[in-house]
Amino acid sequence: MNTLVSADKDISLFICISPLHILNSIEVVKHWRINPESCVLLLLPRIDNHRDRLEQVIGLLEWGEIIYIENDPRHEQDIGFWQGIESAKSQYLSMRKWRKKIIAWKRCSFLCMPYLNNFMMKRLHAWLRPNSLVLIDDGTLTERVLYKKRNYLEYDPVEDYVYESSDDIESERSKEKFYFTLYGVVHILSGLLMRPPYSHEYILFSQYSNMAPIGFSGVKNSYTWLSSQENKDYTISDVVHFLGAPLVERDGIPLEDYVEWLEKVKTFYPNLDICYLLHPAESDEFGEKIRESLHFTVMRKNLPYEFSFAISNERPSVVASWFCSALEYVSKNSDVKVDAYRFNLEKYSSTPALSSAKMFYKRYAKGGQYNINVIDL
Repeated sequence: MNTLVSADKDISLFICISPLHILNSIEVVKHWRINPESCVLLLLPRIDNHRDRLEQVIGLLEWGEIIYIENDPRHEQDIGFWQGIESAKSQYLSMRKWRKKIIAWKRCSFLCMPYLNNFMMKRLHAWLRPNSLVLIDDGTLTERVLYKKRNYLEYDPVEDYVYESSDDIESERSKEKFYFTLYGVVHILSGLLMRPPYSHEYILFSQYSNMAPIGFSGVKNSYTWLSSQENKDYTISDVVHFLGAPLVERDGIPLEDYVEWLEKVKTFYPNLDICYLLHPAESDEFGEKIRESLHFTVMRKNLPYEFSFAISNERPSVVASWFCSALEYVSKNSDVKVDAYRFNLEKYSSTPALSSAKMFYKRYAKGGQYNINVIDL
């Protein structure tokens, strides 16, 4: 078994944003047999009511301590001089606030965080300087990040900022805009103080462990702990679980197009009821629009779907979605039918999520190790 340096004796810090990050962190704790009392869970909720949605999954492990901090304020690339000053000031004050909360764990035994390649995460890593860094999955986005950013240890503040803000990291126009903003200057200067290496050991604990970045060892996350929680005595219902995605509210897909896709999806299941399960980043208001437009049952689960599926007394006949890591888990760990619906990606402006979708469909469209049916709309 792989061993983390002093992970069972010293403080282990876990940075999470979503329920899936927490589930993957629990897998880390169980895989390396870390004492939960030595584990500190650091949470950065993204949206106003997200904290409530995290409580149930947090309770799956007796953490030594739980701390909430706020994300650094977001910034637009095209901002004026005085707006740039305000942006730099708000960033500085935000950093001071969360540093006060976590200073006790500076140079901790190891740090576990999702591989998002965003500036906030890199700041935390650079400042904490843990002995070991463990990167975990952020759903299907992880594959895209691993593909685009093979060398995590090579820090380019301009490329990293443009990468975080735009899917086209080679866009010279984006880089030029970035160079000539005050925020860009502050970002570059602060980046110069964050030069790696920050740690002695680098591990990717992931379903995509074969794509580990340069300098990392890859360890497969096979969801061993989750499998141990599985309910073996279940029935199958006449229901389709359709796992939603924030393509409208986050990625700018028109609501009319999204509803039209779901109308087509409905035709594939004439004898089954469809239950639309909201993504954590989809709002309750959006769920109400889906209910009114399509007359679906709409639900929100505060646990990651993978966990809800594993422990359920009643499983659906079909699990469907556009693209997501939960489809991969269900296909690998059950005989339930799994459908992935592919829409016309070329019609829309590229975003990180839609780039991830292309990679997902490419992996499964021609068949593969797992039984995921890719269906074109």
